[in-house]
Amino acid sequence: MEPLQAFAELLRRNDAEIPLDRAALLFAAVEYEGLDVDAYLGRLNAMASGLRGRVSSEHSPGRAVAAMNSYLFDEQGFGGNALSYYDPRNSYLNEVLDRRLGIPISLSVLYLELARRVGFPLEGVGMAGHFLLRYPDPTQPILVDAFNQGAIVTEEACRQRLRGLFGDELPLTAAMLEPVGTRAILFRMLNNLKGIYAQHEDLALAARTVDLMLLVEPSAVGEYRDRGLLRFRAADLRGARSDLERYLEVRSDAPDAARIREHIALIDRLDAMKN
Repeated sequence: MEPLQAFAELLRRNDAEIPLDRAALLFAAVEYEGLDVDAYLGRLNAMASGLRGRVSSEHSPGRAVAAMNSYLFDEQGFGGNALSYYDPRNSYLNEVLDRRLGIPISLSVLYLELARRVGFPLEGVGMAGHFLLRYPDPTQPILVDAFNQGAIVTEEACRQRLRGLFGDELPLTAAMLEPVGTRAILFRMLNNLKGIYAQHEDLALAARTVDLMLLVEPSAVGEYRDRGLLRFRAADLRGARSDLERYLEVRSDAPDAARIREHIALIDRLDAMKN
């Protein structure tokens, strides 16, 4: 089965039944032709074998996190790619495994998948601007920052980080530290890639990434608008018009509806000039 078809097949499942590791590797296989997904899953299994025995359900969460950190960051040499944060390779799990570099969400996926294999319960936390992990203690959950060597962080540290990124426009709320499911993690990984490719003017790759995002979350209507604008920039007028019209069919009262109608009118004028 082709990677794109296999990815779509996985996403027909309920969120809890989607294997995060395989799904992340399958969307990578869309970009990396011939990528052996099962081989990379085998590498994750081998890493977990090296970790197993050091992390136990009998250990305290702090001790388990320390053991995970020692193995992953000290012994295996993984780390956050602060120098080339917007390198698209940071968002592909195969590249993270090969290069031992990533960004908060991709390193968190690696951390989550190793923890799952050794029976250490962790959850992804989709805080704006910086993805985190959480040990779900019912009274005092522990937040872990995989980008910063698995450091345990406080809510106050999260508040300060948000203030540094967004000023007072986006204060920390309890909802920001709630766990997110597999679809949300995949969507965010792909959204990062979309932004990077668009910034680099890799318009075809950005549009293809939106294709994947819509497989993950078909109700994300704004992605039709974004793909339409990407296609417009790439001179795919027919594709752009189709996407922008579809966006307006659902969001006719959107705040940017007038601007999108202007784009459609411009597409029509440009199309007429070709005839």
